[in-house]
Amino acid sequence: MRFGLAWYVLLGVAGLAWYWSAHWGSRCVIWAVYVLLLPAARARSAVLRLGRHPARPQRRGRRT
Repeated sequence: MRFGLAWYVLLGVAGLAWYWSAHWGSRCVIWAVYVLLLPAARARSAVLRLGRHPARPQRRGRRT
């Protein structure tokens, strides 16, 4: 499910990049893709970091 959604987003970004390059030029497209992908990469790395090191480890044992 998540991989399919990411694939559709990737196709959409590729289509927008092709459209923008036809109208505005490649430099603007590179800048726009960089601005769009940088927060996504940061969020993904943060999610991976949270997955490896959970912020609140579940405590096993009796509950007070």
